[in-house]
Amino acid sequence: IDQLEARYPGVKERLVEGGEIRPHIAVAIDGDVSPEGLEQDVQDASEIHFIPALSGGR
Repeated sequence: IDQLEARYPGVKERLVEGGEIRPHIAVAIDGDVSPEGLEQDVQDASEIHFIPALSGGR
């Protein structure tokens, strides 16, 4: 996340709150949603997605 912040200023405040991934953001690493969030180990070639929760309806 720090590397993302260096490249895209402001992204960290959208993803992190109080040192943890915000509650409405899921982290998928190499196609699997990680329950560990920021604690999950990643490899240099890992693909990481930050997925915001969606809501709506009537």
